[in-house]
Amino acid sequence: MSAGYEYSLKAIQGNIQQVELLSQNVANIGTPGYMPIGAEIAPIEFQVDSSSEPIIRVRAHDVSIKPTGSERDLAVIGDGYLWLESRDGSASIAKSVTLTVNPEGVLTNSFGLPVLDESGSKIVIHSDFEITRDGIRALDGSHESRIALVSIVGHLSAEMVNGAYRIQAGDLGGIAEGASILQGHVVVPNMNSASEMISMMQKTKHVESVQRALMTIDSIYDTGINQIGK
Repeated sequence: MSAGYEYSLKAIQGNIQQVELLSQNVANIGTPGYMPIGAEIAPIEFQVDSSSEPIIRVRAHDVSIKPTGSERDLAVIGDGYLWLESRDGSASIAKSVTLTVNPEGVLTNSFGLPVLDESGSKIVIHSDFEITRDGIRALDGSHESRIALVSIVGHLSAEMVNGAYRIQAGDLGGIAEGASILQGHVVVPNMNSASEMISMMQKTKHVESVQRALMTIDSIYDTGINQIGK
């Protein structure tokens, strides 16, 4: 089979993944905390062993701030993220959370992921609480913690799970300088729904055209093989 056929096959696989990511963006246009995903197919050499995997990047700055009026909604302003713990104990980050307290008194997001303080520990509050400039304070005065705002040095995962993005431990930076929390607001994706839909349809049409071309090539190969066999 020709190198050109192999190249086209790999290219179409990359374009299919782009369509899937664009579809994910469209489905999450109004989702608090969601950060849009961009994907580009890197230039590849015309050879069979080349790679056409899209370069996937979370567009962390392509977001806007939306007021909610709820004191327990928090949005992070600047180059920082809230530090959370995933269900498997690994690190996750988020640009926005809705705070709640679970039955064990642990401060979590609305999906039950613990929100961590600057030491990486869970914040435990056994009473109602208020959000202050310095962090979280129990109304009965029994506890006060500072919610961690951290920076990252690596890439985020391309999928938001339970309101947060997983991150490798080695990609977690230190405390984010200059970042701050805005109460009563959430972070939402700053996307144009029409533009995202048009991009998705254009990519889909391109995939369909390449698929038709590959089917034609397959038919030519089959005809040639049958003729040789006669």
